[in-house]
Amino acid sequence: ALIIGYTGPGPVVLGALGLGLIAAFGMSNRRWLGVVLSSRGMRYSTNVGTVILSLLGILIFLNVLAYRYHYRLDLSSEGLHSLSPQTLSVLEDINRAGEKITVTAFAPPQSGYRAVIEKQMDLYQYHSRYLDFEFVDPDVHRELAESKGITRNPSVLFELGDNRSIVTDIDEPHFTAALLAVRQTHSR
Repeated sequence: ALIIGYTGPGPVVLGALGLGLIAAFGMSNRRWLGVVLSSRGMRYSTNVGTVILSLLGILIFLNVLAYRYHYRLDLSSEGLHSLSPQTLSVLEDINRAGEKITVTAFAPPQSGYRAVIEKQMDLYQYHSRYLDFEFVDPDVHRELAESKGITRNPSVLFELGDNRSIVTDIDEPHFTAALLAVRQTHSR
């Protein structure tokens, strides 16, 4: 009851009564309890319990480490889940410069392109925290799409300050070229 959030007097009273009955049983059966606790089976059970608790503690510790310090490893032979060295170099330059680049993907929710764009941007965002990414439904936000110069679905808009680059081909070379385009015109 305490775990699910019920904090009335009932669970506390019943819990205290249960602990009191366990203590009374232990006091009235001291001799039997001493024999049971010193038996070979109890020692074996204690060792097994200690090993289980130790393994559980190690698993919790590893889980906390994995949550704080995660690392991706691409084991596919074609490198499907990693970026090219050139793209990594561009993202490293963005990180060094600290330039916040806004990436807006204009694609309808039912479009199959959304998953592809999201997967691609996930790879980019893993390597750079300076990329802000969002989806916009161009059918619902037609005025925004028109004001940004979006004429095709899907389109991905890269913005840095007043500089814009629109990509309609959803792949790494075009995304990286768009990043370079908005950065080069911005630095000039």
